[in-house]
Amino acid sequence: VKTVKAEVLPNGSVLVEGEIVAEGESPIQHVGFCCKASSNPSVMDGQIVATLSGNRFSATYFGLQPDSAYYFKAWAANEIGYA
Repeated sequence: VKTVKAEVLPNGSVLVEGEIVAEGESPIQHVGFCCKASSNPSVMDGQIVATLSGNRFSATYFGLQPDSAYYFKAWAANEIGYA
């Protein structure tokens, strides 16, 4: 799984897009993003569950502080765990 892009929208929200690179040994059950104001967020930091469409997914973050740096990470989960 990988984060493709993060884009600040005119209303100040951030649209984040991800992509499934390889499904692995078990079907993907959930996808989403995590977000933190410091590098390398863990899967539970600011977690948003997204909807998978083909191999792409996206989510929108609202309420982030302007002029602050945020780090986003895409994740996927199946019966084995998170990646």
